[in-house]
Parts: sequence; C-alpha cells; structure tokens
Amino acid sequence: MSSNATELLESCGIDANRSDLCESELRALINRVYYSTYHELKNHVRVLPKEKDDLHPSRIGHREVFRRLQAWKHPDVNIRKNLAYPAKLASMLFIRLIETREQADYDLSCDIDADDAESQADRRIKILEFLDRYQKAINLSTEAG
Repeated sequence: MSSNATELLESCGIDANRSDLCESELRALINRVYYSTYHELKNHVRVLPKEKDDLHPSRIGHREVFRRLQAWKHPDVNIRKNLAYPAKLASMLFIRLIETREQADYDLSCDIDADDAESQADRRIKILEFLDRYQKAINLSTEAG
C-alpha cells in the first residue's frame, strides 16, 4: 500500500500492515473514506450554484456535490477558468467513491479486498489535493480583491 493510504487506514483505526483484514473492516473503511470525503467536499462546493433541486433545499446531497463539481460554475472567473479541468477530474474521482461505497455497503455478494480499500483511499487523497489547490486559489483571490 502507498504510505498515504496506509496513514489513512491507520487514522481509521485499522492496522494497514495486517495481512488479515477481514472483509467487513474493508467495507467499513471504504464507507468511512467516502463519508469523510463527502463532508469535506460539501463544505467547499457550497459557493457553487445549485444544479438540481433537492428534497431538502438546505442540504447538499451526495450526487449534488458531484453535479456541482462536474459543472464547475464558480463565481470567481479566474478560479472557474483555472480549476475547471481539475474540478472535472475531482468529480470523476468522487463519483467512483460513491459507486465503490454503494457497492461495499449494499452488494454483499461482491468481494471487497484490500485493493478496493486502497483505491478508495487513493481517490480521496487526489480529491484532497484538488481541494488544497482550490483553497490556495481562493486565498490568492481574496488577497488580490
């Protein structure tokens, strides 16, 4: 496993060096990785315009986070232009997080292994790299304004 994925596993209380991680631990890890990423992204996409009405207008649902990243209609023209492609990539990583989490949570007939958990952790790390870049762009925009 990559060192970042190992650190993430350990932050969830799972010893990544164990070779005997059971499938339920891996499914739980995939779930935790997804939800921590969702909540992190949700806080950052609040400034983006709504793409689809939700049953609960005050909430940003899981697929709405994806839609806002995918559309990337950021109000700051420079941020919108400079991060359009990275936002699109982040949206594609996020939809894979959703799909993997749904499979781990609901499809008990499929096998989940350490590679699935590591891939989930690696996707989260790439999304966090995008969010770091996004935050730096916001900071620059704020300083310039």
